Formats: sequence, structure tokens, C-alpha cells
Amino acid sequence: MPVIKKHTGLTGEPLRSVPGKFSLSLRNRIALYYTIATAVLLALVFTLVFFTVERVVFNHFDEELDREVSEILEKQSHGRSDVWNFDLSDDDSHSDESGDHDHGKGDDEEFIQLVSQTGKVIARSANLAGDTLAFQSGGQQKRFRTSAAGRLAVRQVQVPLTDSKGKIEGYLLAAVPVRDAVTILGDLKQVLLVSYPAIILTLFILTRVIAGRSIRPVEEVIASAEKITRENLDRRIPLPRNQDELYRLSATINALLERLQDAFQREKQFTSDASHELKTPLASLKGTLEVLVRKPREREHYEERILFCLKELDRMSRLIDQLLMLARYES
Repeated sequence: MPVIKKHTGLTGEPLRSVPGKFSLSLRNRIALYYTIATAVLLALVFTLVFFTVERVVFNHFDEELDREVSEILEKQSHGRSDVWNFDLSDDDSHSDESGDHDHGKGDDEEFIQLVSQTGKVIARSANLAGDTLAFQSGGQQKRFRTSAAGRLAVRQVQVPLTDSKGKIEGYLLAAVPVRDAVTILGDLKQVLLVSYPAIILTLFILTRVIAGRSIRPVEEVIASAEKITRENLDRRIPLPRNQDELYRLSATINALLERLQDAFQREKQFTSDASHELKTPLASLKGTLEVLVRKPREREHYEERILFCLKELDRMSRLIDQLLMLARYES
């Protein structure tokens, strides 16, 4: 069964914790707060890294799509004035010699598709086989997006096609496979998600160890202070070598102990003096009365002794009144 250590104060009474309240130790609080702050910062950094890499990768594909679209539009401008004057069969990259339209698509292929303003497919490159590129209606500007052609992830661009009057007649869609890029980004995300809790857990353990070593001098101060009681108020807490915050704390506690020691000494001296002041008249009264009862005396002698006793009683009464006044003042 574990032994529960009870901390005691100057009077020897155990220092009781507040019931119903759970509190972490200083070491755990430091480690927890530092870990939470680092976890938030690390999450922001990891998120920024992932989206930056993703943006750089897709920008590369967007530039490639821009070049492809420019080449297609340039070829179309040398032909008839018809907006649908596109030859999708003379580009080697658009041919599909394999029979499997999912597994036959290479990562260096480019897919072309023409759609009407309503989204109807007008023409498409042969390597798309039975698949189509995703279309978004109502676009007035060039759009880049990540979609899929069948089961293949692609990065595509959608360009509006206009006639001589600037009216949109349809759209040109161009896409390139991004299977490898998606795989790399997925691996990167997995690495970040797996490493994040491992880093946080390791950081908490290391921070807890460092915090424990940092507050060890504080625990030494606490241990030294716990050994000081009312009986050994002359003991002091050793001052650290470095004059830092811990040095100031130890010096402040020592100064407090000095004041407490002076107060207890004054209390002890006051108690001794008050006891002496009360004991002296009591001894006089007792001696006087013992003398009076030993044998009969003259009337004048009794009166003289009784007046002396009354005088001593008045002195004791004044002293008790002063003690009561002092007690009320201190309270």
C-alpha cells in the first residue's frame, strides 16, 4: 500500500488539499501547456507544407495544360473559322493502341474533349475510349480542377470557346493524368498524419523530463521549508548560486522566517514578562495572608495588610485589562 506524505506547516498541522478538486503537478502543467502550444503550431506547419506541396505539384500540371490548350487553339486558328474545327486524331499523344481504356492510359497522355454549351459531348480524343471528362456549366473563365476520367485521376482545364462575336458556343476540356502525383501526395499526407502524434507524444515526454529537472530546485526549497517548525525557526533555506527568480524566492522565504522568528521571540518574551508580572503580586498576596492567619493581630495591622492586598489586586486588574486590550488589538 503506498505511503501518502502529509505536508506540515510551522505549527505541525498537516496541510490539507482542497477536497473535490483535481490539480496537475507543476511539471505536468508545464509539459501539457507547452505540448498544446507546439501541437497547434505543428498542425499549422504540417497543413501549410501539405497544401504548398499540393499547390506546387498542380501548378506544374496547370502550366502543362496551358501549353496544350495553346497548341490546340493555335492549330484551330489556322483551319476553318468554324468554332468546332479541331482535329483530335492527329496528335500521337491522343491515340490509344491498347484495348483497356483504364489500364492503357499512360501518365504522359493528354485527353481532349469538346462539349457544347449544354454539356453534350461533341468530340473527344481516342484515348478517352468510353470515358468522359467532368464538365461544369456556366463557366465564363478558364477553370482548373482535379477530377477523374473513369478510374484515373486527372488534372483538367475547361476553356470556353467563343465565336467571332464573343458568344460562348462550347468548351474545350484538356486533362493529364496525375496518378503519380496523387500517390505522392497521399503518401505525404500519411507520413504527416502518422508522424504528428508521434512527435507530440515524444515532445510531451521530453518536456516533462526537462520541466522536472527545471523545478527540482523548487522541490529542494519545499523540502527545506517543510523541515522548519516552530521549534527550529533558526534554520534557513540554502540560497542557490545563481541569482535568479529561485534565489529571490529563497531570500524572500528566509526574510519571512526572520520576521516569524522575531515575532515568536517577542511573544515568548511577552509571555514570560506577563507571567512574572502576575506571579509577583500573587506571591505577595499569598505571603501576606499566610502571615495574617498565623496568629491574632491588632486592628490597625489587619487594616494595613488588607489595604496592601487591595493595592496588589488593583495592580493585577490593570495588568489583566492591558492584556485583554492587547489581545483585542492583535485580533
